[in-house]
Amino acid sequence: YSIINVVSNITFFKILLLINMIVGCFILIISLFIIGASFSFVTVQGLEAINIITNGTKQVSEYPMKIYNRGVKIFFTLIIPINLINYYPLDYLLGRTDNILYVLLPLIPIILLIISIGIFKLGMNKYCSTGS
Repeated sequence: YSIINVVSNITFFKILLLINMIVGCFILIISLFIIGASFSFVTVQGLEAINIITNGTKQVSEYPMKIYNRGVKIFFTLIIPINLINYYPLDYLLGRTDNILYVLLPLIPIILLIISIGIFKLGMNKYCSTGS
């Protein structure tokens, strides 16, 4: 209902963008949890760090990026790419820009997934038991 009433000129690329945004968010959250699980190889109590990353990302994405300062925008664009999944593609979806490359931006977290798997494998190789 919202898409029909808010998005003008529904095209194939806009439908593809919506699908890519959903898949991109899924991949991002999975990647963040893999990185969080990697903390368990280094520390016993890394749960708080995992919650800050996962819940903080969700809460940051609830507000428009225009309200945040430059450092926060860069962090959530380049380090945790939530802006590449939601904010910039939404500009294309709502007709604020005509850049067709925004349709592919939500797939950027695949790079983060590859990095997170590498971090997890590195942690597995360095793992030493804490004992019992």
